[in-house]
Amino acid sequence: MAVSPANQDLANSDALKLARKVDPYGERTIGVLTKIDLMDDGTNCLDVINGKVYPLKLGYIGIVCRSQKDILAGKPIKDALVNEDNFFKNSSTYAPLSSRLGTPYLCKTLNVIIVKHIKRCLPIIRSKITSMLYQKEKELKSL
Repeated sequence: MAVSPANQDLANSDALKLARKVDPYGERTIGVLTKIDLMDDGTNCLDVINGKVYPLKLGYIGIVCRSQKDILAGKPIKDALVNEDNFFKNSSTYAPLSSRLGTPYLCKTLNVIIVKHIKRCLPIIRSKITSMLYQKEKELKSL
């Protein structure tokens, strides 16, 4: 997961630079764009979200985080999630994509990714454990 602020140039993203080292083709990296609500007027990150700037197989998800002011004021996360949802749904720019933006969508997407990974890896792990168990039982019988 490469987390980058949307209000800064993606080409300078340290997170994407690090991700490129371990995933040069962007096949296992998901991009998360924060601070979408803080972008300058007249700008947006639709090209990034749509994979036109730096494509990633798992795509990009935009989120709006609680501000430091909200954190210090004790604003509940539940309220912050409602505000995030309202921001995307009421934005003329992001409303068409609002169903695939936001923290809840990021959580669901990450859950799907980890479940797929577990389903893919579990048979291999199970096979290795079975093989090791067989070998150890064989050693035990020989002792």
